[in-house]
Amino acid sequence: MHLNESQKRHLLHTFEYIDQLLVETEQILSSPHAGSLFPKYFRDTAPDRLAHFKHEAIEFRRSMREMLGQLGIQSHPSGISAQRAALTNLAFADIALDELKSKHTRGYGELTPADAQELDDRIARLRRLLTHISESLSEVGAKTAPNW
Repeated sequence: MHLNESQKRHLLHTFEYIDQLLVETEQILSSPHAGSLFPKYFRDTAPDRLAHFKHEAIEFRRSMREMLGQLGIQSHPSGISAQRAALTNLAFADIALDELKSKHTRGYGELTPADAQELDDRIARLRRLLTHISESLSEVGAKTAPNW
C-alpha cells in the first residue's frame, strides 16, 4: 500500500489520538479518584477486567506500531516537557484561585468587609501552598532536566 505524505500524517495523528484515548481509558479504569476531592468516576471495574483491558491495549498498540512500520511512518519524539506541562497546569490553578478573591466575586453577591478579608486570607493561604508545590516541582525538575 502506498500513502502520500498527507495521508501518512493523518494516519499518524489519528493513531496518536487513539493512543491518548487508550491512556485516558486506562487512567479512568485504574484510579478513577486519583486523590481527587471531587472524583468524576467511581470504581466499578473488577481487577481481572482491568488486567484484560491493559493486555488488549498493549496488543492494539503493537498492531498500530506494526502498521506504521510497514508503511514507513515514524512517530516523532515527544516535544513537550512533562515538567513544563505540570507547571503550566499549576499556573492555571493559581489563576483560578486568584479569580476567587473577593474583588473578583462581587457579581455573586456582596460580602461583608470581614467576610471578604477572611475569603482573601484563605485564598492567599491556598495560593502559598500551590506556590510551594510549584517551587518544589521546579527544584526537582531543575535537577533532572536535560541540558539543551
